[in-house]
Amino acid sequence: MSAVASGADKRTALGRLLSAYWYPLYCCARRLGRSPEDAEDSVQGFCARCIATDDWRVDPAHGRFRHWLVAALR
Repeated sequence: MSAVASGADKRTALGRLLSAYWYPLYCCARRLGRSPEDAEDSVQGFCARCIATDDWRVDPAHGRFRHWLVAALR
């Protein structure tokens, strides 16, 4: 799939990507001291905001995508 998709294709691809990172983000939230329920809510809300927002400023020159995700979750 092209990195430059539009509309529903972009949201679908982003949804798949975030579902792959859901558990690692959940583990990160737990390590930050959140209860299991709060961690689930935090990650779900974060993923929902990521899908709803079309304003991604991820620059590969600034590091790995997963590090960006963890920083954004915090």
